[in-house]
Amino acid sequence: MSTINRGDLVYVAYQPGDKPNFLRKWPDVDEDNFIGTAPEGAAMYVLSARTVSVKIDGRQVTYRNPFQPPETGITWWYVRSFQGDPAAAHGQVINAWTAGYGPLVGQWKEFLLPVIRRAYACDEPGQPPLKSYLAAGKRAYVPTGKLQLLSGPGGGYEVMGQLTAGDTLTVLGKPTCDHHSRLWWQTDYHGWWACETEQVEKGLKLNLLPLTV
Repeated sequence: MSTINRGDLVYVAYQPGDKPNFLRKWPDVDEDNFIGTAPEGAAMYVLSARTVSVKIDGRQVTYRNPFQPPETGITWWYVRSFQGDPAAAHGQVINAWTAGYGPLVGQWKEFLLPVIRRAYACDEPGQPPLKSYLAAGKRAYVPTGKLQLLSGPGGGYEVMGQLTAGDTLTVLGKPTCDHHSRLWWQTDYHGWWACETEQVEKGLKLNLLPLTV
């Protein structure tokens, strides 16, 4: 049984046949739907959508997330993945289906496992520690939209620049919390700061994701 849930950050824990996990347009091993790969150790975000609609041969088909066809037993998850050189300044961010759990040569394998978060104490009085998917020196990418770079950790600091989906950076030192329960990291972009996580109405918003565990 799968150990992951929608909204989790996961990583490729096992490569079937020493091959990277395939990323697909729809949850099937059809060769025509291949769109990318995720190597061992690569981190991916499991999207929170309960259903996903895709177009196959001109038809709109809707799948549950996760999707587990009884004929194969494979558990498929709809994920967001970075595609490209982790050391490069920019890559491509795609949404795709990938196998999380399933049979392989008579054994059941967990292809994906949850990424463990580290707890960092906050300077804000009375605020509990916030948890981060990152650590000092870790490479990360912007998973969606636009992300501001500030001169300091939190509101009130000057906006120095902006990153877009697929941009990569390295986080430095230890993160800092602000009184809005946001977690900030200093980056290798001129020492400017970026917000990794923040609380929004629908839960936790992830502005930076690790490229690898």
